[in-house]
Amino acid sequence: MLGGGTGRTGSAAPRLAALAGQERNSAPPSAEGLLDSLTNREREVVALLADGQNNRGIARRLNISERMVRNHLSRIFLKLGVQDRLRAALVARRLMGLSGDLA
Repeated sequence: MLGGGTGRTGSAAPRLAALAGQERNSAPPSAEGLLDSLTNREREVVALLADGQNNRGIARRLNISERMVRNHLSRIFLKLGVQDRLRAALVARRLMGLSGDLA
């Protein structure tokens, strides 16, 4: 870079630094908070996911479409703060161990 610049433009760098600081300083959500954030149907879906069911199996058990299962899983991933079904299943199993049952 010429002139010793950092390559950062505008005010994005301070905002990113502030967000990073907020994440470090915020307490992780409690198990109860995570459970409370899920709807009853999302709890049913994630419980079946934790039991090893694929989307088709979840759809058949709950009498819903596979597309609806995918929609529920997308919301579950966001609420649990995970990126994929394996992590969602692991979190769900941990929560079920803490609370007895999700559904």
